[in-house]
Amino acid sequence: MSEFNDLREVMSAEQADGDLFDWQAVEAELGMRLPSDYKEFMSVYGTGSVGTEGLTVLSPTAPEGYPYRGGGMADESVNLREMWNDRWDKDVVIPGLDVPEQLLAWGVGHGAPDLYGWIMTSAEPDEWPVVVWRRDEDPDFVSFDMGMVEFLRRLTTGDLPENPASNDLVWGMRKPYIGWRAKLA
Repeated sequence: MSEFNDLREVMSAEQADGDLFDWQAVEAELGMRLPSDYKEFMSVYGTGSVGTEGLTVLSPTAPEGYPYRGGGMADESVNLREMWNDRWDKDVVIPGLDVPEQLLAWGVGHGAPDLYGWIMTSAEPDEWPVVVWRRDEDPDFVSFDMGMVEFLRRLTTGDLPENPASNDLVWGMRKPYIGWRAKLA
């Protein structure tokens, strides 16, 4: 996957340990398949964050030995769906997003946290666009017709039309990825 290789060139994985999941069991528990770029990302980078103060990529379930509770994919998906229901501008239309249950979170920002996710627009997860809920921004929801890995590369290199987040903690910053194990060390 060339997008994944492009991301590896701009975001070091030296402080990351991939998390291994039984994807068949995880997807059965979730009741859905997950995008292949996300699964590849988790196998190399794992649960952790872009830099020390940037953006945490969530795991679908707690990896073995993971010491933290809450704040995972399921919890943040609930939050993302609530933000859609409570959005400021009810007239905002995002193509393919008809009901909040189509939103699935894969990341959360630090500081005044934004939420990052997918819009489950089809049965094929590799076609799901990225969506961002931006705290205190107008519009508060923006979408990107690309996968998570391409989005992360373009976010960290500043190669999007504008910063999609409500802060500059990751925008245009080529920071290393720090896995949860390295944070505990």
